[in-house]
Amino acid sequence: MPPPANKAYQLKVSLLGARPPIWRRLLIAPDTTFQDLHRIIQLAMGWQACHLHMFQAGDDRLIGDPAEDFDGMLNFQDET
Repeated sequence: MPPPANKAYQLKVSLLGARPPIWRRLLIAPDTTFQDLHRIIQLAMGWQACHLHMFQAGDDRLIGDPAEDFDGMLNFQDET
């Protein structure tokens, strides 16, 4: 049996409106959670995770940390 192929997703993370452009190219495993992706972006950009965050899927679903949705108004999916 052949060994499993190494697979990864390549992402480009850009800061909108930054001049000169600020961006990072990331390689992540297919099983990376949004919680892990948040941490990866923080490290890649040199940030210290001191702000709220949320991801928006192509179908407009919101994904984030339930602890940051204090009143449940954002109604997003758990990023884990």
